[in-house]
Amino acid sequence: RIETVTEAELENRRLRSKVKDLERQADRARAGESAWLAALERCFVEPQTVAIPPRPKLDRRKRSQRTMVLHLSDTQIGKITSSYNTEVARERIVERLFDRMESLLEAERSIHKINDLRVYLGGDMVEGEMVFPTQPHFIDSPVIEQTIETAHIIVDLLAKLSGLVRNIRVVAVRGNHGRSGKYDRTNPATNWDSMAYECISMILKGTKLGERVELIHDREKF
Repeated sequence: RIETVTEAELENRRLRSKVKDLERQADRARAGESAWLAALERCFVEPQTVAIPPRPKLDRRKRSQRTMVLHLSDTQIGKITSSYNTEVARERIVERLFDRMESLLEAERSIHKINDLRVYLGGDMVEGEMVFPTQPHFIDSPVIEQTIETAHIIVDLLAKLSGLVRNIRVVAVRGNHGRSGKYDRTNPATNWDSMAYECISMILKGTKLGERVELIHDREKF
C-alpha cells in the first residue's frame, strides 16, 4: 500500500517525532539530575552522622616510638563480580580491615608506643564507568554514587581507626579508574577519585573527626 501525503504533512510528522525525541531526552535528563542531586545531598547537605569513638590518651611510656602505616588502594567500589559489590566492599573495609588493623596495633603496642597512623589512599577507589567499553554492565551504581559511597566508607573506617590512635594523616592520590574519559580527551585532574577525596574533606570539616584526621590531597599535583 502506497500512502500519498503532502509536504506539509511530512513536515508535521517530522516535527511530532522531534518533539517526542526531545521529551524522552528531557525525561532522561531529569532522571540523571535527580540522581546527581540525591548523591550530592548525601555528601554536602545532609547532616553527617559519623560515630566517633573516644580519643585515646597519648602513650607516654618509655618505649621506642613507631608510626603505623595503612596502604589502601584499588577498592574499585561499584564493581560487580561473583563475590564483590559495594556492600561487600563496605564490610571488608569498615569491618574486616579495621579488625585486622586493631589486632596488629595491639601486637605492636606490646613492644612500642604508637600514637600516629598514616593512611595512603593509592587510587582506583571508585570503579568508574569509562575504563573499558562494556563497563556500565559491570557496576552496581553510577559513578556519582560510587564516589559518594566511597567517601562514606573511607570516613567510617577513619572514624573507627581514630579510636585506636591519637592522630591520623591521610595522603590520597587518584587512579585511572576515576577518569572521566580517554586520557587524550580530558584533563587528568578531572577524576572521580579526586571527587571522593573532596567529599571526604567536606565530611571531616563538618564533624569533630576533622580534629583528629588530616587529609592531604592536591588534585592538581597528583
